[in-house]
Amino acid sequence: MAFEPRSFRSKSAGVALATSGARSARDWRYITNDDHATVAAAGYFNNHRAHVGVGDYVYASVDLDGTPQARIYMFNSVPASGNVTVVQVNNS
Repeated sequence: MAFEPRSFRSKSAGVALATSGARSARDWRYITNDDHATVAAAGYFNNHRAHVGVGDYVYASVDLDGTPQARIYMFNSVPASGNVTVVQVNNS
């Protein structure tokens, strides 16, 4: 399955948190029937690269039509071209 933009929402109602000298970071919520391996694969979020940045977190409910799991991902690469990548930051 492909990334579902209607299921991807900012948890902070459009307000990004920032620290001195760093880019703003956002928390996102994502719900999908895709499994963890699919969501964590390089390129899964490519179509949403204009909205995310390195350091943003995604609180995800994955594989809802199979074995549901909660996962937390962090965007670790959001290049202008090429694959957007995430890394899992929890052990669920």
